Amino acid sequence: ALMVKLIAHLASTNREKQRVAARCVGDLVGKLGERVMPELMPIFMNTLSTDDAHVREGVCIGLAELINATTKQLLADYLSELIPAIRQAIIDDAESVRNSASSVV
Repeated sequence: ALMVKLIAHLASTNREKQRVAARCVGDLVGKLGERVMPELMPIFMNTLSTDDAHVREGVCIGLAELINATTKQLLADYLSELIPAIRQAIIDDAESVRNSASSVV
């Protein structure tokens, strides 16, 4: 339920809600990385294929925060999922998604 709320706020057109949700993702991953990554990654990966560009943009914002907050080892464990997802987002039809995806790398 918390992750669904975070995704909703990351997808918000309200920049303040996006910023706070991104910070929450960063805090969760920074403090509980090994426990939340297995739950967070599938949600982000599945949500990245939604038809709603705002949601895809929000996922990219969340992924950028996740990558900045996680350890190198934990990040390495998820690279095989992250790279194709980011690659797909960088060539998204929506410019806002492409811009957010470019901040991930």
